Amino acid sequence: MSSSSHSAHPPSDSEAFWGAGALLMGFLVAVLGFTSLMMWIDARNARDDTHRVAAQTPTTMAGMPGMTGSSTTAAGDMTSYAGAAPTNADELAAAHKPYPAALPPAQAGPVADVKLVLSDITTQIAPGVKYAAWAWSDGAPGPVIHVRQGQLVKITLTNNGAIPHSVDFHAARIAPNKAFTDVLPGKSVSYTFRANDPGVFMYHCGTKPVLMHIANGMYGAIVV
Repeated sequence: MSSSSHSAHPPSDSEAFWGAGALLMGFLVAVLGFTSLMMWIDARNARDDTHRVAAQTPTTMAGMPGMTGSSTTAAGDMTSYAGAAPTNADELAAAHKPYPAALPPAQAGPVADVKLVLSDITTQIAPGVKYAAWAWSDGAPGPVIHVRQGQLVKITLTNNGAIPHSVDFHAARIAPNKAFTDVLPGKSVSYTFRANDPGVFMYHCGTKPVLMHIANGMYGAIVV
């Protein structure tokens, strides 16, 4: 009587390599799926918060120098002026005076005091062409800020708009989670930073969705 025996052979190096690779790939897919889910939840919560604040807060669109003011509207109401131009647009364009491009003077002294007020306005972006914007102190885009290298810059942001906003200065070496946080309607925040780096930098609203806030007028330049 004869018998044969079979024994399992140990996995080769290539089998072990591919097995470990498959395990790591599965872990990576799980991490990416969890990250995507958290980003979706975060975006949805930010949208819901914005809608809730907008539904509870009335807004008065205030006119500003050189701008076309609007009447009182519902909070967060974004009126579309797409394709709306007066019949005498050519005449208005011929009489239009361009905005002066001269750099404003830098503030004297060791501290540059910068006050930015956010508000919802209807602005004139071309002769006879209006746009409902989220604006800074002097309209959209915001004013050019000129400071000296080494100056201490004090920023005071007041939100007179209908929804939360913030301001992110690319010239500032400062913790964004402390200085660039959302400011609720009717509230103000102040912080300082040292303008150590010379150059031309952008500032903009850092509230989610950031690109939407920037596209709607919430950006400007700071020159150091």
